[in-house]
Amino acid sequence: MDLVALGIDVAIRLGALADSSLGGRYLGLNPWVMVASPAYLSLHGEPKTHEDLARHACLIYSSVQEDDYWRMRTPLGERVSVYLNGRLRSNNLSSLATAARADMGITIVPHYVAAEAITSGNLRPIMSDHVLPDQEIHAVYPSPKLVPTKVTALIQFLKEKFEDDWWLKSSFDQRNQ
Repeated sequence: MDLVALGIDVAIRLGALADSSLGGRYLGLNPWVMVASPAYLSLHGEPKTHEDLARHACLIYSSVQEDDYWRMRTPLGERVSVYLNGRLRSNNLSSLATAARADMGITIVPHYVAAEAITSGNLRPIMSDHVLPDQEIHAVYPSPKLVPTKVTALIQFLKEKFEDDWWLKSSFDQRNQ
């Protein structure tokens, strides 16, 4: 998107940044978590290894390239790509979390999307010993050289919000707004 033409001072981008003429500042990481409802796990069993996922109903985020594969590192550090033929595909992360809460299967979503359901016990993190890729969070702005003070101030504010384990904190809920 053309930030200058649209009059946008700063945008938040998730994922690795492509080379461009835009200015950019790394803000932090967006971790993902594999979850399922306790009822689904009770009925179908809990997967322990990446090979076990082939026997489960998987709910797939479909707006990433090669979305038929879940990538992770095993407890021994081996990088694996698990091919899945999911029963539900969606480009809406909230819909995937809702489907998982409705006992439809296992999904991988950003931790912040599932945090409330995990806290309430409606979803349970699974295979936590398998490491999922984190997603980088960046602020991007039209010029890397001429950065307005208001953009610098916003980036500093966001940098503080996205430090440490931000997804586990309640700083993004309405009580603190």
